Amino acid sequence: MNSSNIVTIHLLSPRRGERIEVRGVRNPEHGFILIASLAVLSILAVLSMEYSHLARNAAERVRAAGDELAGFYAAESGVERAKALIGADTGNLDSVGESWRDTSAYSKELSGWRIAVRVTDEESKINLNTADAAVLSKLFEQFGMNRQDRDVFVGSLLDWIDADDFHRTNGAEDDYYKSNGFLYGAKNAPLDSLEEISRIRGVPADLMTRSAKFGDATCLFSECVTVTGDTRVNINTAPAPVLVAIGFSTDEVRALLKSRAKSPWSAISGISPVVGTARFESLRPLLRVSSASFFVESTAEREGSTPVSVFSILRRSPRRIYTAGFW
Repeated sequence: MNSSNIVTIHLLSPRRGERIEVRGVRNPEHGFILIASLAVLSILAVLSMEYSHLARNAAERVRAAGDELAGFYAAESGVERAKALIGADTGNLDSVGESWRDTSAYSKELSGWRIAVRVTDEESKINLNTADAAVLSKLFEQFGMNRQDRDVFVGSLLDWIDADDFHRTNGAEDDYYKSNGFLYGAKNAPLDSLEEISRIRGVPADLMTRSAKFGDATCLFSECVTVTGDTRVNINTAPAPVLVAIGFSTDEVRALLKSRAKSPWSAISGISPVVGTARFESLRPLLRVSSASFFVESTAEREGSTPVSVFSILRRSPRRIYTAGFW
């Protein structure tokens, strides 16, 4: 045997101080196996830590998903509460004093989730899908748009929702959008949401957050418009800018607001003594005293969890109330 393969180890005896010689044979393969084993152990250690990290992340995601689901059901209960209150209101009018408008009626907790609900009467607003050019122009004027800008935006809005490809004098159809580098053309169909107007020619970038002041009251543009309902406006709940937009003068609006604060109208003919018979008859097709469409926003919050909000459009008919949209 080659002496270079012999390993000699000298040990000292703990009892008598004698040297002990131990000889063994050096095998080159043993060193390789040791290094390989250490490498494998290192890899396994890294994989183990990574697996532990992934497992913790997965557990956190499951917990978060469970929280979100619980929050969703809590928020949905707020919508159902609103549906019950609106459905129970079987009167022949809807006013600003209705119980379903009272946010405190929805304040409650469910499994630790605090629920807040806001209900908006959609018939108190101008429906952008059904309003004519005159109503739209008067509405936009109150939110700071000059005549030229109003003409462009009104024409473009009407071109956006009509079914044809013929543009109005100040409007915009496919040719305008494509020639200006947009990747879309006019929709030629009704608006599905208020956010959609941001795609239309001439819309001010800040229009949704603009406000109009009437007396001591201030109303946001977003609170005056909708994309649901019909052309008629509930005169018991409509804010001043909406009443002005459909044709009432500012003096008439002041008188209407003062009168309805004392007693809401149970029939549209009730405003005749306030504005005169001729004015009432001219605006009759645009008026109503009850509402059929409601927008509900319900939010559930719990400490340590991400708030969850759901939205719904409720429709009420004489015989039932149902969900027309939910997201």
